Amino acid sequence: MSAGWLSELGEFLRIASISADPARRDDVRRAGEWVRDFILRSGGDAELVDCGGRPLVVGELRASGGRAAAPTVLCYGHFDVQPAEPVELWESPPFEPTVRDGWLYARGAVDTRASCTCC
Repeated sequence: MSAGWLSELGEFLRIASISADPARRDDVRRAGEWVRDFILRSGGDAELVDCGGRPLVVGELRASGGRAAAPTVLCYGHFDVQPAEPVELWESPPFEPTVRDGWLYARGAVDTRASCTCC
């Protein structure tokens, strides 16, 4: 993983976007803004919309240069995280990305709930 990408991803992982904690509402929104801005920086279109009081990012990255015959890949993921408690069980602070033995550790660094489909 390049140092530049690790630094950029680290910005995102430092956001304590715990949606189960009402006190973190602004952090959840800030995580959504980060995702929106990432898509925009990558050359796509994106907006942050309110979805029942929760932020939702809707965006598009065109990988084909506009070719009509190209397939569409739909990806869904979330940018909120579960609480990190009990924090004392973490070997490093949960919202401070740390690389150990070639693996990146931080709350929200991996998640199996994202999915993609081709249509």
